[in-house]
Formats: sequence, structure tokens, C-alpha cells
Amino acid sequence: VEDGKRSGVALDHGFTSMVFEAAQPVAREAMESLLQQLPAGALRVKGFVRLSEAPGKTWLLQSVAQRWQWSPAPSGTHAHQLVVIAWSDQVDAASVQQAFARLGLVSAGG
Repeated sequence: VEDGKRSGVALDHGFTSMVFEAAQPVAREAMESLLQQLPAGALRVKGFVRLSEAPGKTWLLQSVAQRWQWSPAPSGTHAHQLVVIAWSDQVDAASVQQAFARLGLVSAGG
């Protein structure tokens, strides 16, 4: 750990935040399956996602406690990036990164 960061994972006050990006749209069902399988220590997932079912459209995904909501992103939003916030002592960041990588979302930054 250097300056509170470890390979795309920021550590602060007992929390870990991970940022994921994707070059390609993802399947909604696969994303929801991943959300259901996240450990309880993963507190929040939020960001913009392009879905393979509607690749020309960007969606805002918000998830808390294995419940999620999809809503259309504001017009002009083209980002495809998600942030995961978790308790650092309850979540293995490497496992979360591997789960997102299976969907084509890779850790952003370092």
C-alpha cells in the first residue's frame, strides 16, 4: 500500500473503494447476478453502464445491500464506469476485481 492506494483500490478510514471501467456493453442479467453475489461488506455500487441489450444507451446503476435500481443516465452521458465502496476488512478486493473482470470491467487506475 502506497499513499492509501493499492492497484486501483483506494483505502480510507476502514473503507475500500474500487473503480471499474468497461470498453464494451455488459449483459444486464450478468451484472445483476454479480451484484447478488457480492459479499455483504460491499456497501454500495454506483455508476454508469452500457447494456448489451441497449448498447446505444447509458444507464445509471445504483446498488445498496444487494438491491439495485436502473435508470436512464442524463442525456450526453457516455461513461461506462462503476465505483464499489466496501468495508476493507470484510471484502477481499482481489476477489471483487476478478468478479468484475469476468464481465469485462477492469480496475481503473494504478
